[in-house]
Amino acid sequence: MTPEEIAAVAAERDTARQELARLRVGLTKGLTPEQSARLRGADEAEMTADADALKAEFGAPPAPARPATGSGSDVNASGHMGIERGAALYRAKHGVDEDGVRVARYMPRSEMFG
Repeated sequence: MTPEEIAAVAAERDTARQELARLRVGLTKGLTPEQSARLRGADEAEMTADADALKAEFGAPPAPARPATGSGSDVNASGHMGIERGAALYRAKHGVDEDGVRVARYMPRSEMFG
């Protein structure tokens, strides 16, 4: 390798280390990756101070809302309906039984002809 190639590889390595340090500090401080990319400093201590200043000025991003769960809830811990509840809602909406067979249902005359 030529001295120029060695210098280019070293510069690329240093850039990657700085980017990693920014992400590490930002994530530790609760910043998004986009906010972390804006951090300044020669080392992690300076970046940590910059992250604290950024959070103080703009505030931390809001924590994702977690739905309340408990017995009788249609929502599971990940914030989604369970498979069984979703399948039951689909069957009720489309008039099919558990085997996918259409269920004949009574429809009042007023619904048929409006």
